[in-house]
Amino acid sequence: MKTKKFQAYKNPVPETFPEGSEGALTARPGSRPGGAGYALAVDSKGIPWISQLALGNIVRLDPATGETKIYHTPKMRSARGVAVDAQDNVWFADYYGNKLGKMDAKTGEVQLYQPPTRQVVIDNVTR
Repeated sequence: MKTKKFQAYKNPVPETFPEGSEGALTARPGSRPGGAGYALAVDSKGIPWISQLALGNIVRLDPATGETKIYHTPKMRSARGVAVDAQDNVWFADYYGNKLGKMDAKTGEVQLYQPPTRQVVIDNVTR
């Protein structure tokens, strides 16, 4: 904002759907992943973190170099929304997996938490 200069960054798109992701579970044969970002949050160091819903990825962007790093574990089915806490941990909803995720930004380790309501029944369909 100080310089009023804006920079565009390439959104990372993997060659194949990440293992265990919603995209991998529901993709039609021959389809390729898209890399649309779902939500964005910035940590205390100015690093943007982006969630990719159907891929179940959390993406870290280094604004100084333009490099991205993708975080994913096969236990993550999706990544919807993203928030950064005071310790720079990255939080997200594993929407399709019905879990809450926390990623340690220093180690990249992901912990998934199961809320007390494991499944929801809507219109006689368990989700």
